[in-house]
Amino acid sequence: MRHIIASGVVALALCSCATGRSAFGHIEDLRVTGYGGEPTACASFKPNAITVSRFFAKAIVVSGQTLHEQYEVYPCSATGVFVAGHEQWSWTLHSGGTAVVTAAGGESLSLADPAQASSLADQ
Repeated sequence: MRHIIASGVVALALCSCATGRSAFGHIEDLRVTGYGGEPTACASFKPNAITVSRFFAKAIVVSGQTLHEQYEVYPCSATGVFVAGHEQWSWTLHSGGTAVVTAAGGESLSLADPAQASSLADQ
């Protein structure tokens, strides 16, 4: 049953990519559990739960190819958990406006803030 629920949430998130809507509907109990990266270089990247919630509200699901071609993945990160669709997800948010979320069943999605994308023409 949990696998079916997780699959439904993944399907919902994948549909959001085509529509341009946020990857997750209603997120509950979002918590920041830690920070990563080199301490000196990443000292200013300490997003709180409100900042992370705002990221997820505008983030879209992206493919690995899109992530590689259009986004910078910086080493500074924040980690945490949230509940969406009755499923707990863990997340890692990177300072370049990208994230990976993983459902309790192991399904993972790459997310990105469309405002942080750069086209190949910009490079």
